[in-house]
Amino acid sequence: MDEIDRLIAQLKSPDKKERERAANRLKELAQESSQDPGLIKAVTPLADALKEEGSTGHYAAHALGYIGAESIPQLTRTLNEDNLTGRNNAALAVETMAHRYGDLGKLEEVPGGDRALLMITPLVRDLRYKHLRFNASSALHYIAEANPGNPELEKIIPELISMMKIDTDAYPIIKALGVIGSPKAILSLVGMLANKENAVRVDSHEALVRIIDKCESAKKLKVVEKRLVRGFASLLEKHTKANETQFFHMKFAQLMNAIAKQRDMLAVDKGILLDDKPKPPKRKQGMYRVLARSCY
Repeated sequence: MDEIDRLIAQLKSPDKKERERAANRLKELAQESSQDPGLIKAVTPLADALKEEGSTGHYAAHALGYIGAESIPQLTRTLNEDNLTGRNNAALAVETMAHRYGDLGKLEEVPGGDRALLMITPLVRDLRYKHLRFNASSALHYIAEANPGNPELEKIIPELISMMKIDTDAYPIIKALGVIGSPKAILSLVGMLANKENAVRVDSHEALVRIIDKCESAKKLKVVEKRLVRGFASLLEKHTKANETQFFHMKFAQLMNAIAKQRDMLAVDKGILLDDKPKPPKRKQGMYRVLARSCY
């Protein structure tokens, strides 16, 4: 019996400490050499260990993440089961996998990583559980990074927005909205710029910039700009203190500069000149002038 076989047997020990040591050692082996074919036979027992609370479940999650894409079918199975601990650890495994196989925390470099799309539905469901939300939202963020432009991700935007408003501690939700890059998230992200937590404001601003950077046509860029104007106009109507309005004007100016840069890039790429600014909606003309005064 080789070491991996012995560790697999040890995972089923009635002794909690023995199970913990086995999971930790498998994690170390996977971290050292994830390409070892012997580790593949440990995937199913490690997936079963995800359901155990404490260190054993965490070690199993990291081990499966280091093993990589071969773990995805088992992780998807666990995410669709009733055990909440198992689901939370399965999401943690996706995070580990992303960190291991991509410099920017992406799954795209994992062979077969596109199968991670099958995890979207159960992960979105787990956003509704506060103690599962952080890992679930982190996993969704990484899956979005690995699958840019996938229509399945567009479908989850309403749920992400809803959860973002409930729990701003789950900042990966904000990051996921930026990665998905849909203008549908703009009004909600602009609203988050009024949050009292600086980290939330920073992440929201970065998400808005990512949405701008993902615009590949002048038409989409105009949609983004109009929604930004609406969002900031609404903020200025609700927040009238001098320090607040100064902050919003500064953020608006930064985002308009990002739009101008993206517009220039599109013009260069297509060899055309685009309008300097789109005409704002009539009902917001006055507010647009107030916002634009600080930028142009």
